Formats: sequence, structure tokens, C-alpha cells
Amino acid sequence: MPSTRTATWLLPALLAVLVFLPALAGGFVHDDAVLIRDNPNLVGWQAVTRGFGEPFWNIADDPRTHVGGFYRPLGIAAFALLRALGGGSPLPFHLASVLLHAVATVLVARIGLRLGWPPLAAGLAGAAFALHGMHAEAVAWASSLTYPLAAVCALSGLLALLGGRSWSAALGLGLGMISQETAIGLWLLALGWQLFRGDDVRTARWRGLGPLLLAGAVVWGLRAQAFGDWRAGFAGRPITFLGIPALELWAISFAVQAQALRYLVWPWPHAPFRPLPSPERVGLADPERWLPALCGAAVLLIAAGLWLLAARRWRRRGGPPPPLLLPAGLLFAALAPLLATANLGQFPFEERFLYLPSAGVCLIAGWLLGRRPAAAVLGLAWLAGHTASVLLVLPHWRNDRSFFDWGVEVSPHAMLPFTERGRLLLEEAALHPPGSPERVRLAEEAEKDFTAGLAIRPDQWLVTSVDRLQGNLGLATALYYQGLLDLAIDSYRKILGRWPDSFQARHGLGICLAEQGTRALEEGREEDGRRLLEEALAEQLGALEGAPDWAAAHHACGLILLRLDRGDEALPHLERAVQLAPQEQEYVFDLAQARWDAGRAEDFRRLIDDALARERDPRRRAEIHFRAGALELERAGELLEQGDDQQARALAEAAAASFRAAREADPGRTDALQGEASAEELLGRKERALDLAARAFAARPEDFVMAQTLFGIQYSLGRVAEARGTLEAWLKVAAEDHPARPVVLQTLRELDQGGEAPR
Repeated sequence: MPSTRTATWLLPALLAVLVFLPALAGGFVHDDAVLIRDNPNLVGWQAVTRGFGEPFWNIADDPRTHVGGFYRPLGIAAFALLRALGGGSPLPFHLASVLLHAVATVLVARIGLRLGWPPLAAGLAGAAFALHGMHAEAVAWASSLTYPLAAVCALSGLLALLGGRSWSAALGLGLGMISQETAIGLWLLALGWQLFRGDDVRTARWRGLGPLLLAGAVVWGLRAQAFGDWRAGFAGRPITFLGIPALELWAISFAVQAQALRYLVWPWPHAPFRPLPSPERVGLADPERWLPALCGAAVLLIAAGLWLLAARRWRRRGGPPPPLLLPAGLLFAALAPLLATANLGQFPFEERFLYLPSAGVCLIAGWLLGRRPAAAVLGLAWLAGHTASVLLVLPHWRNDRSFFDWGVEVSPHAMLPFTERGRLLLEEAALHPPGSPERVRLAEEAEKDFTAGLAIRPDQWLVTSVDRLQGNLGLATALYYQGLLDLAIDSYRKILGRWPDSFQARHGLGICLAEQGTRALEEGREEDGRRLLEEALAEQLGALEGAPDWAAAHHACGLILLRLDRGDEALPHLERAVQLAPQEQEYVFDLAQARWDAGRAEDFRRLIDDALARERDPRRRAEIHFRAGALELERAGELLEQGDDQQARALAEAAAASFRAAREADPGRTDALQGEASAEELLGRKERALDLAARAFAARPEDFVMAQTLFGIQYSLGRVAEARGTLEAWLKVAAEDHPARPVVLQTLRELDQGGEAPR
């Protein structure tokens, strides 16, 4: 019945959407930052076609450009389109992944129907794919969108092949191969299927091969021009494995096959990172290495032999194919790319790699469990276990912090989660003022993570030199954030002793030396200060030799040159930093201020307007407006002190407008209320200023700046009792150790004695 056949694929598709619906609430995680969120190469419609002429990681200007044979132009086009449509939000990526997963589920069920299976068997196959526990990573991670995309393309190609539509099959498989490399295995399967198919007319076999071979040739040609090599990225671009011999690499490859088959049947326990034991601890002669490899190799050889025997028998006898011939071929053909362990990186077993192979397992399970109702009950229990597996893992993919917390917990022998969680803590610490308790606390937590990661022994677990470098860089930066400049400088110099080409270490050392130089100048030690700043500048210029287009190093050079009173030399560096990273507000405002100081005040508003035109996020727009208002208000105060009332009033009006725009973009910006109050007070509009300051203080009574602003306006209006009440209200909610508490108490005593309160 048509309704039964429709339900066979529709119900599994609905299950796929329902179970993975929580993924829509996720953010960008891990590689999403460099590949999608912060990737300037995905901006503009030209990004849609750019991926056809370059290797995959070129699009992110990532060091992985030079290793691995990754070529995924269709995936890059999807990233660019989704970023343009969603304005940089993660939601379109997650929505697309869930919908693609649902479509792939439909295709699995329809393949079962096309093979002539009962609706129950085909429906169970579709449901198994919809709920398979190995799919959480591929569906919930935005960067893994290429896996369900490739599955949809390749499975549609197989479905077309079963229907005798060779050109449609070639198109689907070709699109799959330029979406993700696992689809290449299915193209090989399609060739074998066409060669062994049991048609009565022999020419039908060879006629169907033509479109498939053409698709393969086109993909090879595209890859060859992208990699600039006739080998098309399939050889000569391995990811380093610290000198592991080729024979041992093959052993790892076969062991990965055995591990993959085990997880395809039962996907537990989950872990985002599974490091390999080091060659020093586990060599080729150790059972821990050769036994899994032997199992994997034996399974592959037996499976290949049985498949070829069944295919030859089908070719001789004709008629419909054996029921498990295509599912078994799909499983092992999709696993074949995992044999290229040297191209898979430090973690050769990742759950997303099993997305397409799982279609074969699910078809096999559907056929075995769907032939009898009693077996179907067992299948439902198996599906329940897979569903629970997915639901338990999905929350870990919500954001970077939850992901790396999970990684630290379940992958204690991998350095990466410790290093990345430490990086997140440092990013959070950077949001707090230097020397603040919260900044120091977060930096101390980061130091613990970097120390824990560096404690992982390279003679026990595979740890790359890059891992060690990043861990040491993070540790040095954590010391810097704690204000321990001497220790940080010593750490950076030790890093340069081991990794002399590390431009990150030179940059970090330059930052520390610049801070020491600035302190020396503030303390009146002019000679020491300038010497340290010159040393800092030399380090930043050295960093730029290693990374000429590094925005952070250009920005640091510009700031150091400004402190050395070399403004003309500073401006080109600050301008280059903004060109390279226009999304960094700090760079924009430092350039704007430098141009203002250089007598180019007209450039300030243009830079702010350009930044606003680029930014779509309301909160970040509010931050731009607020910082512009703060700088305008500061300059207005300076001009007022110099006696230039007219210019001061003009800038104060501009500041008030900027603060209002900040509040419109983000109504929760209480600091914008306070800033507007200060601007209105400078303009002499005291009642307006009083109203704004009162609202700001009511929203954040514990904030001393809010209390100070309101107190000053009330006192200037002669409302001494109200001013006193403001300070008393602040004392009730302020921390006992707040540094302003003694000043406030002294002010209250002076008010009691009838004296004037200090402003």
C-alpha cells in the first residue's frame, strides 16, 4: 500500500528530527571558530565558489592547509551560504544538519524498499539510522555538516543506481565525493556493483560504468587543480605521526577498522578525543597493538572475500541481488577511507567518521530484525539504547565550555581538551581589568589546565610537538594574566629556546616587555622604559617575520610605537591590524584614537560607522556605540578644561547620542545610561542627567560608578540629603572590602560636619 510505504520512510525521518532537535540550541564549538565563525574567507558570495580551487583548510588560512588530502568545495559552499543567510548565527548550520540527517534517514529506508524488503525491515533500517548513537558529533557539530551532506548526495546516488539511472547515480556520487572523502568509498562500491550486477543484457553493465567513470575523472581533475599535483591530494600530504613507521601505521589503520565496527554496533562510551598510545609504550610487537590490528585485518579480508563471492554468484545467476550485498558493501566501502590513517590526524578514530558507514550497519540490522515480529522487539530495545546514547551526548555539544569540560573528563590522556579549556578561561579573563581578582582567578584556573595537559607523558601517549608548544604558550600567557611578568617572560624565553621559530612566543614576550616598559615610564624611569619598549618592538617585528599577516602583532607594534612617540610609524601597523581583523573592536578604537591624536579627528566617526556597518549582532553594536561615546565624552572633558566650550559641547552631544544608540541596541546596557547621564551633566542639562543617573543606580546599586555619578549630580543641584542617601544605599549593598568604601565613609563624615564633599 502507498500509505504503508510512505510511513516506512516518513516515520524514521520524524524520529531523526525529534531526537536531534536539542542540537538547534547549540552554538559554535571547537573548529567552528576558525572554520566558520571568525573566518573572513566565508564573507561574500565569492566564497561559494572559492572552495573549488583550493584544499579544504585553505579557506580558513589554517596550518592544516599543507597536510591531508581534504577537498570539500560543496561543504565550503554550504558554509558560505548558511553564514550569509543566518548573519553568522549558528542556528542555520544546526538546522541544516538536522534536516540533512532527516533526508539521509529517508534515503536509507528507501534503499531498503528499493531492494525489495518488507516495509518493516526498511522502516527499522531507517529508524536505526535516525537514532544511531554515533551520529551526535556529525549532526550537532556545525563543522561536521559535510558528513550528512555527503551522505545525502552519495546515498541518493546509490538509490538512483538501484533504479537503473546511471547519470543520476554519477551526479549524486560525484557531489558526495566533493562534499566529504568518505563518499569516495561509495563511488568504488558503485563501480563494483555495476560490474557484478546480474543483468541479462551484458552491455547494460558497461553502459552504466561510463557515467560513473566520468564522475570519478571530473572529481580527480578538480582535486588535481586544487592541490596543484596530479596525485590530487591522495598521496604525498600526510599528517605527521611523529615518525611512526609505515608498518605500524598500517597496524593502527586496521585497529581503527576493528574499533569502528565495534562502535557501529554499540556506541559507548563516547569521547571527543581518543589519543593513541605512544610508540615507546606500545610497539608493533605488543598485543595491545597487533591483536586489534589482526582482528581488523581479518574482518576486512573475510568481508571482502565473502562480498566478492556473493557478487560473482549474483552475476552468474542474475535476478535480484542477495539482500545484504549492498548493505555490507556500503558498510565496508565507506570504512575504506579510514585506512588512510596518515591523513586523519592525531586522533584517527572520530565518531563523525562513522556517519556514512553506519548506513550499511543500519540496513543490515533492519533486514535481520525486521523479518520477524519477535526479532523486531529486540531491535526496538537496541534502538532505545542508541537513542539514550544520543540524548546523553548532545548536551556536551552546546558550547565550547561544555564540550571541553567533557573532553577533560572522558579524555584525560589527550592534551587538546586541557589546552583548549585553558584558552577559554584566558579569553574570559581578558574581559576583566588587569589586576582584578576575577582576572587573576580565571588565569589561575587556566594555569592548572595547561599544567595538567603538559603533565601528560609523551612516552606514554601520542603528543605532538604542536600540542606541547600550545600548552607552554598557554601557561606563559596565564602567568602574564596573573601579573607575574618576570615568570611569564622567563617562560616565553624558554619556549623560544626550544621552538625558536615560534612567532606566538615572540609576540607574547613582546607584550610582557611592553608592559614592563610602560610601567617603567610611569615610574619615571625613562631610560629603562624606552629600552624595554624597544626590545618589545623587536620581538613583535620578529613575530611579523614569521606571520606577516598576523593582526595581533601589527596591533601590538602600533601600540608600542605610540608609546615611543613614533605615531607616524604606528599608524600603518594599526591600519593593517584593522584591515586583517576588522571584527576586533579593540583594533578599530585604537586606530581611531591614534588618528584623532594625529589631528585626523574626522576619521574617527568614519571608522565607527564602518565598524557598525560590518556588525549585525545587537550587543556588539551596542558595545561599539558605548565605546565611541566614552571616547567622545573623554575628549569633551579635555576640551572643556582647555576652555574650548563650543567643541566640548559638540562632542558631548555626540557622546550622548552614542550612549542612546547603545541603549537602543541593547536595552540592558546600564553603563550606557550612566554615560549618557555624564554627557547630559557636562551639557548643563542637570534634570535630565539626574533622571538617567537615578535609573542607572536603581538598576545596579552595588556599582560604585553608578553611585558616584548620581551622588555628584545630586550634590551639584544642592540636594545634599538625597546625595547622602545615595551613598548610604550603596554602602548597604557594596562588598565589605570594596576599595571605595573608606572614601565614601569619609565623605559622609564631612557631610555630617557641614563641609564640602569631594567630587
